[in-house]
Amino acid sequence: LLLVSLAVALLMWSDPSPDLTARSYFVVWVTLVALVLLASGKETDGVMMGSTLLLNICGILTMEEAWAAFSNDVVLAVASLGGISSVLAKTGVIDAAFAPFLGKPKSYPVALLRVAVPTFLFNIGISNTCVMSCLMPVVEKWSAEIGIDQALFLLPLSYLLLISGVVAMFSTSTNLVCQGQLTTNHVPNFGQFAIAVPGLICSVISVIYMIVVVPIVLKRFCKHPGEVSKDTGSSDDRTHTPRKFIVYVQ
Repeated sequence: LLLVSLAVALLMWSDPSPDLTARSYFVVWVTLVALVLLASGKETDGVMMGSTLLLNICGILTMEEAWAAFSNDVVLAVASLGGISSVLAKTGVIDAAFAPFLGKPKSYPVALLRVAVPTFLFNIGISNTCVMSCLMPVVEKWSAEIGIDQALFLLPLSYLLLISGVVAMFSTSTNLVCQGQLTTNHVPNFGQFAIAVPGLICSVISVIYMIVVVPIVLKRFCKHPGEVSKDTGSSDDRTHTPRKFIVYVQ
C-alpha cells in the first residue's frame, strides 16, 4: 500500500495532464488500493463497500451514485436467478436433468459434447454464473466416474457459458448491463432472443474448437483410465484425488 501511495504521489507531482485534479488522483489511489487488497485475498464485499463508502464520505460520489447499483435491475435480476439456481441444486433437479445426457462416454470429445448440450440448454433459461455453480459438483462426480480429469471440463464449460450467454438477454449479466444502459439513454431495448442466431453459431464453433484444442493445451491433465502415474506409481490417482480448480464466470 505504501508503494501504491508513493506511485500515485509521483504521478500527481509529474502532472501528466492538466485535466486531472486532486480528486482524480484520489480516485486513482482508492482504485489501486482496492485492487491490491483484492489481489491479496481480502474479503471482496468489505473492500468494495469500504472503497465506495470512502468516496462517498469524501464527497466524490453522491449518495445516489454510490448506492444506485443496489436498486439496479441487473443486480436484482442476477440475484433472483441465483435464488432459483440454489433451489434447483438443493432439490436434485440438476442431477436428474443432466443424467440422461451424460452417460458413460469412453472418449473426451464425446464426453465434452454430452455435457455441453445440457449446459447450453440450461444457460438459455438461467444466468450462466448460476448454471456453473450448480454444474461444478455434477461434473466433479461424473468426471471421477468416467476417469477423465475434471479440469478438462470445467474450464471449457466456463468459456462455453460465457459465449452461449448471449443467446438470451437474461442469460448473462453483461447483456443485462447493456439493456440497462439502453433504457437509461432512452434507446429501444433488444428483444430477449435478438442475437440468438449468432450466439448459437458461436457456441457450436466454440464446442468444436474446444474438442480439438483443450486436449492439447491441457495435456498435463490427460490420462487414459487405468494408466499408471509416473509420479505416484498408482493408477487413476490424478483422476480421483481432489484438486482445487478455480473457474471464473462473468
